Amino acid sequence: MKKQLLHLLIAATLALSAAAASAVPTALAPTLEQSQAAHLSAEVVSRFHYRAQPLDAAMSDKIFTRYLKSLDPEKFFFTQADIDVMSKQRSTLGKAILGENLSAPFAIFNLYAQRVSERFTFARSMTKEKFDFSSRESFMVDREKEAWPASVDELHTLWRKQVKNDWLRLKLAGVAAPQIAQTLNKRYDSALQEVTRVTPEEAFETFMNAYTMAIDPHTNYMGPRATQEFDIAMSLSLEGIGATMSQKGGYNTIREMWSPADRPSVPASCASVTASSASARVPMARWSMSKDGGSMKPSASFAGRRIRPCCSMCCRPVPCRMPAVAVSPSCARKSIWRKPLPRRP
Repeated sequence: MKKQLLHLLIAATLALSAAAASAVPTALAPTLEQSQAAHLSAEVVSRFHYRAQPLDAAMSDKIFTRYLKSLDPEKFFFTQADIDVMSKQRSTLGKAILGENLSAPFAIFNLYAQRVSERFTFARSMTKEKFDFSSRESFMVDREKEAWPASVDELHTLWRKQVKNDWLRLKLAGVAAPQIAQTLNKRYDSALQEVTRVTPEEAFETFMNAYTMAIDPHTNYMGPRATQEFDIAMSLSLEGIGATMSQKGGYNTIREMWSPADRPSVPASCASVTASSASARVPMARWSMSKDGGSMKPSASFAGRRIRPCCSMCCRPVPCRMPAVAVSPSCARKSIWRKPLPRRP
């Protein structure tokens, strides 16, 4: 009996350690292609944009400000000490782009991912606390114009109020205390998992958009996935099963379906549990939305999906062959309404 308890304790400890390790974001690094793409984009934008501006120290300062705003607009993650460290790169980001050395912007993004992981880990630990709602406290949701927190302790105070605010909202909605803690834990776990799924391409696109939007807010850099989505929007057709999906409980959940996904009569709010081809079945839990969607292409491919209805723990296979899908609901339409003119007397 003691040996069994010991084995269970060891297994639980290892499971907790693995869960904690999985929430730590991996340091991202730029690829050679991304460095070259940044340089080429800068050459094009600085010469042919209608508001062409040189990539000098002044533009670097604008890029840095826009980059921070895109990463932490409400000032919930960085401290003033972090800003002081990163500000050393404020005037050199232009040189980094032209020199095809993106280590500095990626270092900033990696620090951001680390801080996000730390803040949500702290938030999760606060769900065990018993909050006193009889005391008078205020919580500012819109912190865009506020100063950066001076210390980690100040950030912890801010996040304690954030968790208390989240708790109170659920409490006012009539949710019981045990379910509140469970709901918030899932919410914060989802945020922790999301930051570990960020790819180098997404980090690169965030930085490049900080550059292009520093010139003009309507100018964007589109990576491969964003370009693909833009092409779909313009061509009004796509390859895939034709389902709108979202993340829920670690699974990619079907929110809405249209041809051809509606043919197997799969109800909405189902979770895509496994993906299978003719040769293998792959678990899909904790997959990113882009990876799941990418596995459903091209049109000649075949994807079997094991579907779990939202009200059941059981799974059932749903085979879907991916033809080209016409996105007709998104196309522009016109109609002419003829109103008869009154006859003149």
